[in-house]
Amino acid sequence: MNIQFFRFDKNNLLLKFFLLSFLIFASFNLSGCVIDLSEISTHMSMTIRKAYLNQFMLSNDPNARLEEIDYHQFLRRFPDGNRYVYLFAWEVYEDTGSWQITLEETTFSFEHEVKFLVYRSTTDSFYTVEEAIAMQLFTITQFEEVLINFNIFISKS
Repeated sequence: MNIQFFRFDKNNLLLKFFLLSFLIFASFNLSGCVIDLSEISTHMSMTIRKAYLNQFMLSNDPNARLEEIDYHQFLRRFPDGNRYVYLFAWEVYEDTGSWQITLEETTFSFEHEVKFLVYRSTTDSFYTVEEAIAMQLFTITQFEEVLINFNIFISKS
């Protein structure tokens, strides 16, 4: 009985090479995809930072550079038609004391003042959390869930 595990003919070797190449290519492409709502792609992060530079920084400082723009923490993205709305804790002012934000009848308290920003990709613009909730881009309950998931939430009244 002759069992042959590997055949070393040219066609079989080429087929194995192409299959291996395809698997490596597919794994790199899939690992670069953003599949979770709490993740953001590098491209989108750069797009948002450029929009922030154009909307907020260049009017005050024409010499501002993209490298100077960064956010504290990306929190979550929410569906907005066929695009997304992105929620950020853009800045945390650690030299401040406790701070509160009131959304409708709900008050959230934090250790420090936090600058929350919402980026809407369909309009390439930023909004406050209050404006985003008024525009129904997400709900107060969804905002609260994000805070709890990221241990940013302190208390609610």
